[in-house]
Amino acid sequence: MRLSRLAEVAGNEKLAWHAVDRAGRLSPENSGIRALSLQMAAKALSPAEADQYLSKAFSELGSAEAEVCLMYAFSEILLVERSSANRNERWKRALTAVEVAFPKTHSEWMRKNLKGVRLYLEAALAKRKADPDLLYRAGLGRLAATSGGKPIDALRADATARVSAMFASGAAA
Repeated sequence: MRLSRLAEVAGNEKLAWHAVDRAGRLSPENSGIRALSLQMAAKALSPAEADQYLSKAFSELGSAEAEVCLMYAFSEILLVERSSANRNERWKRALTAVEVAFPKTHSEWMRKNLKGVRLYLEAALAKRKADPDLLYRAGLGRLAATSGGKPIDALRADATARVSAMFASGAAA
């Protein structure tokens, strides 16, 4: 996993993808790796390859952990940003993942992040611009105050850092 993170920081998304994919094959029960692999697939693979990888994950959302569902949603949003094809279908799948995650989460940060992503997706589906106020409405005032970019980027960065930290603490045990 460290190789994946180093490669991603260095801008080598293909190497990062191969490292996280390998880690996932070595530890298939690790939900942190599975969660991060979804987002890395959306970044590093072609949209068609990413769709193939994500379709299996979508079919397993019912039994997946909340962080996997959340990262699945971010993966679909990343693919919308990369390609406008199937935009509404991607947003709807992302919203489904968010809804599936809500009853599974037991942490306040996850609930707030999920609420922020839901607000973003509802705006996107209604063809409204997602404004930074959605972070405040989700209970993420501190994140809103410290992030200057798009709200979805702030949500994604926060969630990715937290899921990565969960993996790191689990790997140290």
